[in-house]
Amino acid sequence: MYDKKETYKKLMTIVAPIALQYLMSSLVTASDAFMLGFLEQDSLSASSLAGQVAFVFSLFFNAFVFGLNVLAAQYWGKGDRKSAEEVLAITMRYSLLVGFIFTLAAAWIPDKIMMLFTDEAPLITAGANYLRTISASYLLTGFTQAYFGIMKICDRAKLSSVIGSLAVLLNIILNALLIFGVG
Repeated sequence: MYDKKETYKKLMTIVAPIALQYLMSSLVTASDAFMLGFLEQDSLSASSLAGQVAFVFSLFFNAFVFGLNVLAAQYWGKGDRKSAEEVLAITMRYSLLVGFIFTLAAAWIPDKIMMLFTDEAPLITAGANYLRTISASYLLTGFTQAYFGIMKICDRAKLSSVIGSLAVLLNIILNALLIFGVG
């Protein structure tokens, strides 16, 4: 017999942690903009322009992770753990490759990347500095997002949400310390 209440309860144990994780991720961007608003306008503009690189990168890794979610969920649902692991391995390979390319580009040619978005020298300089500083994050982001994807499929949505939320809080705290030069 179909129990509507039980179905909604099970659904909420999956949906609520995922929604919380996406909310926390959105807080990073909002808090960065808020904190940078206390600095000069060029800092805010440069980080916003440099953030476009992260957006382009997210198009790649989101495609990989969405593919992982669809395929691995089907295998996991059938009880085929080995195939789910193989899908994760393939996703990791491509996520790390794209992350490595973005990391190298952001570390070695950030000024050239910034020139794609603006021709104003102060914004190019500030944005290039920002890209160089966060360059390793592209490699790490692709890696972690693939694991967060597989954790959600393997009934570990709460753990994925807790880890992601703690990482976001740490990111916000470190950003505040670095932006305002504390310590």
